[in-house]
Amino acid sequence: MAYGNEIYSGIFWPPFSSSMPVGPYIDSYMSLFQDYAFRINFVSVDNKPEDLRNDPVIILAMKDHNILHSGLALAINSVERSGSQLVLKFTLTNSDISNLLIIDPEKAGPALFHYFTNGLYLRDLNNNEIFSQGIAPQTPNPWDSWNINWLSQLKAGESKQFTLIYSMSRILVPGEYKASFQFPGLEFQISRENLYQPEGRIWLGNIEATKKILIQ
Repeated sequence: MAYGNEIYSGIFWPPFSSSMPVGPYIDSYMSLFQDYAFRINFVSVDNKPEDLRNDPVIILAMKDHNILHSGLALAINSVERSGSQLVLKFTLTNSDISNLLIIDPEKAGPALFHYFTNGLYLRDLNNNEIFSQGIAPQTPNPWDSWNINWLSQLKAGESKQFTLIYSMSRILVPGEYKASFQFPGLEFQISRENLYQPEGRIWLGNIEATKKILIQ
């Protein structure tokens, strides 16, 4: 609801259901966050229904109440082949009004970073062939722990470019591909007491970007 009007409605959905929800929903049984946060998910079939989670009226209402936190924006800059490697360059922008602490792939290292994300995927638009990164993930010890040394500050309004290098197990056929990349955040590891650090708020959740690219 915003200004007394319904913007959209959703459902609470048990993950053990034999079917999938359509539209906005909240997992009613299993959450990746502790009890102070939750995620509103969304599933669309043939682009229906329309995703209204970022409806402008909701954004305006949150701004009016000074509670809007826009979080991170992610953009894939390029994916280029260099010999037997793929070089991914992406940019993170802090669209929030607060400084954020993010998992830094340079500080965490590629193996630990890819414990939190599946990394880069490429789909050949002509042959539907899939490339996925082959970095063996490193599990934190203990598995549900986190370390402030993995994180870097991204100030409000600041952008930073990162580079990840992936080895190819096979040579990609030249052509057009759809690249997908998910940037991860910490989730269940972060308690309410740990959420705010002296350098900023730890960013929760994840964000995905896609881009059509040409492999030559």
